[in-house]
This record gives sequence, structure tokens and C-alpha cells, in this order.
Amino acid sequence: MRCTMRLKQASGVTLIELLIALVISAILVGGTYSLFVTQQKAYSVQHQVAALQQDARVALAMMSQEIRMAGFLVGAGSGSGFSDGTNNIAIDAFTDAVVPVNSTSAPDGITVVYAAEELGQIQSVSTGVVTLDTNVDSYFKDSGGSLIAERLFVAFEFRPDKLYRVTAVDGTNVTVANVPALGIPAGTRVYGVKAITYSVNAGILTRNENSGDGAQPVAGDGASTVVEDVQFAYQVRGDSTWYNGGALPAGKTNADIRTVRISLLIRTAIEDPEDTGYSRTALEDHLAVATSDGYRRRMYGTVVKIRNLRG
Repeated sequence: MRCTMRLKQASGVTLIELLIALVISAILVGGTYSLFVTQQKAYSVQHQVAALQQDARVALAMMSQEIRMAGFLVGAGSGSGFSDGTNNIAIDAFTDAVVPVNSTSAPDGITVVYAAEELGQIQSVSTGVVTLDTNVDSYFKDSGGSLIAERLFVAFEFRPDKLYRVTAVDGTNVTVANVPALGIPAGTRVYGVKAITYSVNAGILTRNENSGDGAQPVAGDGASTVVEDVQFAYQVRGDSTWYNGGALPAGKTNADIRTVRISLLIRTAIEDPEDTGYSRTALEDHLAVATSDGYRRRMYGTVVKIRNLRG
């Protein structure tokens, strides 16, 4: 009897009990894993939302600052280019301080031209050669020592609304075509003129100085955050109506643009796993998309007054 009792006390679980325990454990583990995956996706979405907000703010601030400077020391330009005192010249084919690129089916673009980088101060001028107080070879020349065609333009602070072409550079000596006949005082600052283009490519907002270095990313990476759209609208002098870049009023050209409205639409690359009711909103001349896709979006906008252009 004692032996029988010991055997009963030492007996294990049955096969059915083991199977039931395994099924319950699998259900618990599956539920826990499903909750973990859902939370992980939600965290990823929130992380991307935070990242895109930061990207958008930085991009908007950068674009606003450079658009505001359009025309600085070079003027508004015209259909035939910027004045250099004797004729009109273009910087990398851009003839106006503000050059819109409008599209009804894709993101817009914009190029602004202005005296963007101080190169130094004039020490002396002799037969068209301007001697500066700094060596400017690294600005005007590439690594092989050849002149960078898109950078061969300068502006003098005492000659506003004029653009001058550089024909040769040797250290501190810069040869400039059509140097104005009137004397250039020592200490006058000289600026390198740039044409800077903003556009969207493969979900990335890029900035291109048109100097051969290519476009550099400003916002979005196309993988975790995506710049879905950027739109520009314009006001011309003497008119408070907003126009898209392809539809300025009769009698007005790009040289008449005085105010720019920027609208930036940026989204996550991962759809929200819990709420798929999000959809794309309207933006300037782009209609809203009614189909819900679940991507979290943020739209940012600002209005920029171009302070260097008169009228």
C-alpha cells in the first residue's frame, strides 16, 4: 500500500495535460508577440513623425532664408539676364533673381540668384585686375585647378544691381570683365554670386548650387521620411493676388516677383498600423487625394518677402 501511494505521488502530467499547457502557452506567447509588433510599428511611426517634423522645420528655414536674399547686389534680372554695366549676362542660364518651375502633376522647384558668399575686401584695382586681401583659388577653381564655370560671377557692394564676369583667377588677383570706370575704393567687399536650386527628387528635397557638386539633401531620405510635395506661389509688384509659377499675370515676368509662399508636404515612409484613415491633402494647384493610405503627413508653410528687390 505504501509503495502504491508513493507511485501515485511521483507520477507526472498526462499527455493531454501537456498538450493543453502548450496550446495555452502558444496563445499567450502569440498574443504577447502580436502586441509587441503592433507597439513596435506604432513607435516607428511616431519616431518618423518626430523626424519629419524636424526635417521640415530645418528645410523651411533654409529655403526661406535664401529666397529672402534673392537679388542681393545683383538685382531682379530680366529675360535677357543681369546687367554688368555694358550688356546682360546669365549665371548658368538663369536670367532672373527668382526662377520658378511649376508643375501640376509633380513638386515645384525654384532657383534664386544672389551674392551669396563674401570672398574678401579689395586692396587695389589695376587694369581690370582686382586684388583682394584673401586667396580665392579654392572658391573659383576645382581640385584640378580649372575654373568652375558656374562660379565665375562676382558682385561689388558699392555697385548694387550689377553682376560681373570673372575671366581669370590667380591667388588674390581676380580679373573681372567690364570693371566700372569709376574708382573702386579699397575695403570694398566682393561677393561670389550663386544660383541655388531647390527641387524634390525621389522623395528628397535637395539644394543644388549649380557648381558641379550636384544636389545635396535637405529634407527627407526617401526611406524613413518622404518629401511628398513642395509648392510655390508668387506675388508680383503692384498685385496682391497669388499666382503659380506658370501663370503670372499679363505684362509681368519673373523679374517682377516680390513675395513667395512656400508649402511643404512631408510624410512617413511607414503606414500607421492602427489608423489607416489618413490621406493626402490639397496643396496649391495640386488636388487632394481621396483614397486613404495611412501615411502620417505634416504640412508646413510660410510667406517670404524678398527684401532686396525694390518696387
